[in-house]
Parts: sequence; structure tokens; C-alpha cells
Amino acid sequence: HKASRMEKEAAESREYVARLAEEHPWIAAEKQLFGAAGSDYDWKARNPAEAHAELTAAEEAQAGLAKRINKKVIAMFDKAESEFKALQEKRRIVLN
Repeated sequence: HKASRMEKEAAESREYVARLAEEHPWIAAEKQLFGAAGSDYDWKARNPAEAHAELTAAEEAQAGLAKRINKKVIAMFDKAESEFKALQEKRRIVLN
């Protein structure tokens, strides 16, 4: 009974991993790094609790910054910058 339950759990786990790989293309691209020493996926060198604390701190910092940034002004700046680059390219074409 215990063996059949473990086989069922293993099959469910394989299906879950396959579904994750299908939903997230980066998994296939970085799979060879999973568990590799010195990589971002070095499970022995990374402490999960520490990584979770880092993530929480980064999310809090991002939330704090988002409150101070005017998104409309950023969008306007990005648009003006892209227009400037387009004009520079046109100028370069005309001068050459």
C-alpha cells in the first residue's frame, strides 16, 4: 500500500514538473544549472529561509519606491527619449 502511494506521488510530481516546464520556458533553458555548484540554483549553498527574507526585503523596497515614482512622468520620459533617438538616427542618415 505504501509503495503504491509513493508511486502515485512520484507520477503526480513528474506531471507537475512537466506542467511547470511547459508554463515557464526559462526552466528548460536553465535546467542544466539546477543543483550545480556555484550557480543560482546551488541548493546546498543557498539557505531557503535567507533567500525568502531577501525576497521580502526587496519586495518591500520596491513597494516603497513605487509610491514615490510618478509612472506617467516615466512613460512621458521614455517616449521623449525614443523620439529623440529616432530623430538622431534620421539626422545621421540625412548628414551622411
